[in-house]
Amino acid sequence: MALLIGVNLGPLVTPWASLATLLWHERLVALGVTISWLRFVLLGMVGVAIIVPLATLALAATA
Repeated sequence: MALLIGVNLGPLVTPWASLATLLWHERLVALGVTISWLRFVLLGMVGVAIIVPLATLALAATA
């Protein structure tokens, strides 16, 4: 379960770690929507800082 948590949260910080993220970015660019990679990474770091402890607590509570 811990591996699953890490694998699913990794692309939040490193957008190039997920093919789905890269494909969505390509599609948005084709539609004329601009996304800043820096903002994506910064928001991902904030999300990970919140989600990892919560997911770890949930994993510990169910173990």
